[in-house]
Amino acid sequence: MEAQTTLIQIDARETQVCNRALGGAGMLRLPIGSARPGARSFRNQIPTPLELEEAINGVEDAVMPLARTLPRGSVLVTCDGLARELAALLRLPAPGDAELTLQDVEHVFSQLAAVAQGRPLASSGLPADPAFAGYLVILREFMHHLGFERVTVLREDA
Repeated sequence: MEAQTTLIQIDARETQVCNRALGGAGMLRLPIGSARPGARSFRNQIPTPLELEEAINGVEDAVMPLARTLPRGSVLVTCDGLARELAALLRLPAPGDAELTLQDVEHVFSQLAAVAQGRPLASSGLPADPAFAGYLVILREFMHHLGFERVTVLREDA
């Protein structure tokens, strides 16, 4: 039996999740996005520790209800540009689809947390982009709380 696919698309203001287990049209819109991952937007290029914590809490609140609905063993897929940027940051091969593990995402999130705590941004290699930080928080929490060990990042022309 082939595993179901869960598609995640994280836009600036909302996150769309598609899986036939969601019923109806098989799509759910979550009120979190890269520009506003929690109750409010990040105010700085790199979020403060408090902003990160608030964003994590907001994302957890939005995604946890899906834990009862999405089937375990589903394959997570995205075609988001910021996911391709994340793959490039991790130096994953550009041609074809890339696969990010939860460990990869956690590694980059740890770098973001260190920068939020005062580590120089230039030493991290992270982009000075609040949307990238918001995207990373959402993807990390989604994968972590819903049991996804990897996400396939489809190439741009897919």
